[in-house]
Amino acid sequence: MFLPKKLLLLIPLFYFFVIYNLGALDFRVTDKELGFDLRGEYNRGLLYSVDASLLGAAEINGMYSISGGLSFGAAGGSFDIKSFLRADLSPFKPSFLSAGFAWIYNGLPGFETHTHTLLPHFSLNTKWAGIIIGYGIRYNEFFGELSLVETFLSFSIYANIVKNEKLHLQIVWANFDDFYAWNFGAYSLGVKGNITFNENWTMVNELTVLQSGSVALSSNFYGIVYRGGVRFSW
Repeated sequence: MFLPKKLLLLIPLFYFFVIYNLGALDFRVTDKELGFDLRGEYNRGLLYSVDASLLGAAEINGMYSISGGLSFGAAGGSFDIKSFLRADLSPFKPSFLSAGFAWIYNGLPGFETHTHTLLPHFSLNTKWAGIIIGYGIRYNEFFGELSLVETFLSFSIYANIVKNEKLHLQIVWANFDDFYAWNFGAYSLGVKGNITFNENWTMVNELTVLQSGSVALSSNFYGIVYRGGVRFSW
């Protein structure tokens, strides 16, 4: 597997923050969460897409976070599968700076189409705004042929409008999320809202407009997405 030279620079950083410190950890799970989402999308390419997702996340020693999800649905009448795994390290307190790595899979088994995206990334998070910057490497497989490889810049920028114990409302501009990683010129603008009922249950809602672009930030209207679900933490 070919990796750009820039990615090789991440290996020493990963070793220093993760491998070198494993012996000092007692692996206490400081937070954990399970979730279920329903997602509906209308776009000009497939007309409609619906899916249901199961998600899970855990925080270890207040420093490491691991999350993953599995989604099944229909895209334009064809069965599709999506999944992701993501790990992040926040070595500083407060946890305003972190580094991580994600794997995202999108597949249409009926068309023998499979897409794998590798996404190393860095995050800067504050109380009211934050940004995630990554370098995406995507492998596309069609009908059993050799993979086509693409690389692109990935970004996610958010601003919190409201953030308190009961309500978290934010605006997000991004070209990737948990289950998708688009090209640099394709991006989304959305509003996310989390309503916390008690220490265990949270309801999540998201309304997003998708854009498709081929050159820089040129874009055309592509689709609209609604996602709703619940989270259980303990």
